[in-house]
Amino acid sequence: FSISTIDNTAPPPVITVSNVPATIAEGQTGTVGIKLSGAVTETFILTVTSGNASAITVSPSILTFTPANFSVDQTVTLTAVQDANAVSDSVAFDITASGLNKVNFTVDTVDDDVMSISIAKIFRVLNGGIGSISIGISNQPISDYVVTLTSSNPSALSISSTSLTFTPSNYNQSQVVTVNCTTPTAMQYELTA
Repeated sequence: FSISTIDNTAPPPVITVSNVPATIAEGQTGTVGIKLSGAVTETFILTVTSGNASAITVSPSILTFTPANFSVDQTVTLTAVQDANAVSDSVAFDITASGLNKVNFTVDTVDDDVMSISIAKIFRVLNGGIGSISIGISNQPISDYVVTLTSSNPSALSISSTSLTFTPSNYNQSQVVTVNCTTPTAMQYELTA
């Protein structure tokens, strides 16, 4: 004859996340609810980790679930950090606990910074003279940010450089362009990026 055994061990609980915001504006907060599905007979400690804490932070990052509170949502606050760049971020979050399957979710930030080009100094250039223009940008770019200068009459007003590159490391340093006026005429120039 044969004897069969039946495994009556309850499956492990599942981490559930609710009310995940799609986006959070810089300087603002959002919340998520986290709990366990299925009764538990022991204590589980969950860790919530931001994949980019410089963009969105979590608080609290440690949650404790017991047989008494496993089915009650615990609130985690997500704060979108106010930064100096003009780029929105997509941040992935992991929720982990010993003996449980990892759960993740994603939230995007909405950046409130607007990149602008500034002219710090303008020196009047007389016919046959040389002057300079100091140009900067308002925010830190996520990658190289190129400003292009175009003269409306290159034969009358020449520019030492028609392209300026601002990087994430030098964005806060103005760059100087030399202009040379060869004809006594009204001039226009454009700055674009």
